[in-house]
Amino acid sequence: MLGVVFALLTATPATVNQIIPKAVCGDTVQLATGIYARVDLNTKPACTVAIDISAATINWLYASNASNFDIEGAKTGLITGGQPETVQIRQSDHISIRGVEFMNWSNQGAAISTLNSNHLDIGGNEFAHSQGDATDLVSTQFVRVHDNRYWDLNYVNGENHTDALQVWSVVGLTPSSNIEADHNDINCACQGLDDNGTAGMPTETDMSFHDNLIATTMTEAVQLANCSARCSLVNNTARTAYGMPIGWGGAQVKSIATPGGEAATFTGNVNGANPTH
Repeated sequence: MLGVVFALLTATPATVNQIIPKAVCGDTVQLATGIYARVDLNTKPACTVAIDISAATINWLYASNASNFDIEGAKTGLITGGQPETVQIRQSDHISIRGVEFMNWSNQGAAISTLNSNHLDIGGNEFAHSQGDATDLVSTQFVRVHDNRYWDLNYVNGENHTDALQVWSVVGLTPSSNIEADHNDINCACQGLDDNGTAGMPTETDMSFHDNLIATTMTEAVQLANCSARCSLVNNTARTAYGMPIGWGGAQVKSIATPGGEAATFTGNVNGANPTH
């Protein structure tokens, strides 16, 4: 557009949280090489600001009351360690995370944790070498999780809880809805895609898990168990990874009826058999 100049702003570990608030619609903030203990997003530019982390290692990225940010990693930007939840998104909207490598986050949290947020895009990332959930969406709406690769995620002390993606809702906040998970490649000792509430929690709606490939040593490769309306499991493939105890049922795509809810659309899914060795 004539007359419009978009700025390229460079930030360092010492200046990043002073530079990002100065960015306006269309700008790019480029993080210089270094280790960033904490990166804060807490502004709402009128349209998208790109955060280029391709040269950076970030321990903690915290978005609170933020909107219109694209976090771009170009498959070289790394988010690792630091807090139990290495990326926290709270009361925020219109944020994307693309091309980022996540490694070695805490088994007490998740690589990406969202709460009371909406319109998020998590795509083309890699999650590896950890014992906690990769992505937890809590009371969050309008999210696409797609084209991600997950590997070497392992449950801790025999506790069957590590998930590539887990969705749930909490009382007092808008329930999670309009969640799409597609074309993800998951190979781990974990539950792959899991919508699983507990007694007293709100149910989710408008959930679509489709065209995912999950190889796991757990029986729940994909599970919809707390979605009450407009839910679907379509064209997912569950493969049983080596290491599953002999005699278990093998990795499965599961739809469990929610009391009082609609039956999910369930078609084209393939369940894996137990290993033969």
